[in-house]
Amino acid sequence: MTREDLLEKYFNQTLSLEEEALLKQLLAEDTAFAENFAFEKQLQIAIHASERAALKNKLASLEQQPKVVPIVHKKWWYIAAACLFATIVSVIFLLQKPDLETLYSEYYTVYPNVTAPIVRGNTFNVDSAILDAFVMYEKNEFSKAEIKFEQIYKTSNAPFAAFYQGICLQEMQKINESIIALQKITSIDREFYLPSQWYLALAYVKNKQPLKALPLLRTVAQSEHPLHTSALQLLEKIKPYE
Repeated sequence: MTREDLLEKYFNQTLSLEEEALLKQLLAEDTAFAENFAFEKQLQIAIHASERAALKNKLASLEQQPKVVPIVHKKWWYIAAACLFATIVSVIFLLQKPDLETLYSEYYTVYPNVTAPIVRGNTFNVDSAILDAFVMYEKNEFSKAEIKFEQIYKTSNAPFAAFYQGICLQEMQKINESIIALQKITSIDREFYLPSQWYLALAYVKNKQPLKALPLLRTVAQSEHPLHTSALQLLEKIKPYE
């Protein structure tokens, strides 16, 4: 048996008792053989270590690979969690939105009579129907005043008549009709256009249509009209509805 065969059987762990005794004798007597044996032994250790490391890496990579069933469960769990989170956020968002009816009650107030006092000073030039309409308006007889203002607008197209008719209709809780009346006033009229935008916005708030109120409030808030502060405040309060 050659020394190479002896080494091979040692590393394969197939040495007999006699062969094991011979190996020990050669290691003790032959320095070159002993050095070669030590080298081969270290080489075998390195090979085994490398093989074990490769095997461990392979096992680790297999463990890291997601299994089919857990992936499905995780995917659905993430979807369920996302839906739950979206629901919670939506509920919180809704809870943060102010009540529109409350806002309307907070900001609505009847517009003062800014036309009749001027008219009263020149009664000889004014139709008595105008005076009658404002007298009823100041007495809070809004249903009677509304009829008068409607008649005045039909005969004169006067913006003030449409404006005060719209206010009367809001006082009578006829919001949709108030909107129609107030929409008759165009930006050409400097005196009643901005107030009409304010009361239109309030009407939409009352009607639970805040998105329609937003641009109207912005128009008033960006102006120098005395209502701009109230418009700015209300605008900020209904922004959550955007």
